Amino acid sequence: GPRNSMLVSKFRNRLDRFFCRLRGVRAVAMRMVGLDPIPGVQYQRSVYGKMTTLPVAPSDHFGLVATFQDEESCPPEPKSQEQSSS
Repeated sequence: GPRNSMLVSKFRNRLDRFFCRLRGVRAVAMRMVGLDPIPGVQYQRSVYGKMTTLPVAPSDHFGLVATFQDEESCPPEPKSQEQSSS
């Protein structure tokens, strides 16, 4: 996935998660937000002993936006191979 340019260590590829258990609703979409650096804003930091100019992102984590829908108005989920063969 996208890398956060504010991070310069081995944690550049952080996993952001969304956990939810709701009855009667289904997650129908999810997207990441906060991927782009703030235009015109930078900072300097020592990276491996060398001063480096880096962009400033809204956060050191990206955000997740989930869209939920009432299960009654959702189309039925496709059956898996295991379900259709039984």
